[in-house]
Formats: sequence, structure tokens, C-alpha cells
Amino acid sequence: MPFRPPRRGCQIQGFIRRMKRRSRTAAGIMREALALLAIWRDRSLKRRQLASMSRREWQDIVATRCDVAAEVEKPFWRA
Repeated sequence: MPFRPPRRGCQIQGFIRRMKRRSRTAAGIMREALALLAIWRDRSLKRRQLASMSRREWQDIVATRCDVAAEVEKPFWRA
């Protein structure tokens, strides 16, 4: 079953709750942890790309300076 981040609350807490409910094997825990790390890495990469975009590119994706600043300032673990 693929990793799905929780809609509310901290992802770490959601991850811990899922680990208590299922995947009690070492392989299951490792699979979930790796999936979470992949999501975090992807977010970090996308935010760095967004930060490097020009104002013209922001206009193409209908984003304002405030939108971009708010997104770029988020830590990688926050959706």
C-alpha cells in the first residue's frame, strides 16, 4: 500500500500512528520510512525550483510573490 500523508496534523505523528496499526515488520517500517523521505525530498526539490523561477514564470503558473514566498519558506516536512 503506498504511503499517503495525513490531511491534518503533523506527518510524523501520522507516520507513527500508521506504524502502530500496520507494518510491524522491519521491511514494512523501512518501506514506509523510505516513502516518507521520498516525499520530503520531492517537496524540497520543488520548493527550490520555485524559488529559482523568475517573476514571469510565476505569472505563467498564476502565482504571486506572496504565494511563492509562503511556499518556499515552509519546511520540507510541511505540506
